This record gives sequence, structure tokens and C-alpha cells, in this order.
Amino acid sequence: MSVGSRIKKLRNDNNISQEELASAINVSRQIVSKWENDNTIPDSYNIKLLCEYFNTSADYLLMGEEKENHDKKDKTPLFVLIASYIISSILIIFSIISYSLKLHLKEMKVGGPSSMVEIPYEIILLIVGILILVSTTIVFFKYKKKG
Repeated sequence: MSVGSRIKKLRNDNNISQEELASAINVSRQIVSKWENDNTIPDSYNIKLLCEYFNTSADYLLMGEEKENHDKKDKTPLFVLIASYIISSILIIFSIISYSLKLHLKEMKVGGPSSMVEIPYEIILLIVGILILVSTTIVFFKYKKKG
């Protein structure tokens, strides 16, 4: 369907004559007729006026697509989700191995208990990895549901 056909369809769907449309957007009836017969197409200013008048998007008027369809698409690329899974898995595995090695090395050392309370960086990495994994899983299911 052409731009002119969509203008004509919108006009007919709203029971508006060419004269009424022309008067509303301040052009001649002949201009509206030329648009509808695909002899010319409206300039950008008139596209804007037509969209406002018919309460539609320029996407629909020019290409036959509603703008809402573009907005509903999820912006999260699948590769970002996969990368997040890989990063979170690496963090979790690294933190577990590193903490295990640290505990093993502490057992081998002779010495008294430390007076400072410390939070091993491995635990922080583990928590961050789990948070990334959980949030990525939530986004993935949201992405899958929309797709």
C-alpha cells in the first residue's frame, strides 16, 4: 500500500472529505487528490500535520508500520545475555577455586588466628557472580517471552 493509499484510507475511515482534510491542514483539495493518487507525496511538514490530524505515526503513514511495533521489540541482544552468563560463570568458578586454594594454603601455614575480621575477595566475587547470573536469567526469560 502506498502513502497515498494510506492517506485515502485514513480519510475514508474517518468519514472526512478531501475538502475537509485540505482545510484542516491548510492545503488545497487538489494537493490532497494528488497525494491520494500518488502523483506527489507530502513533504515532511505536511506528513507531520497529517500524522497529528489522524493521530497516527509517520512510520505508518510512510511505510505502513505502526510505531508501537518498533517500541515493543526488546532492545537486549541475545549475545549480551550469553556474555553475561559466561562472565557470571567465570566469576563463580574462579571465586570457588581461589577460596579453596586460600583455605588449603592457610591450613599448611603455622600461625595464630588473625585479629582482623576480613571478608575474602573471593566471597565478594561469588556474590557478584551469583547476582549477575540471577539478573541475566530474569532478563533472558523476559526476552524469551517477548520473542
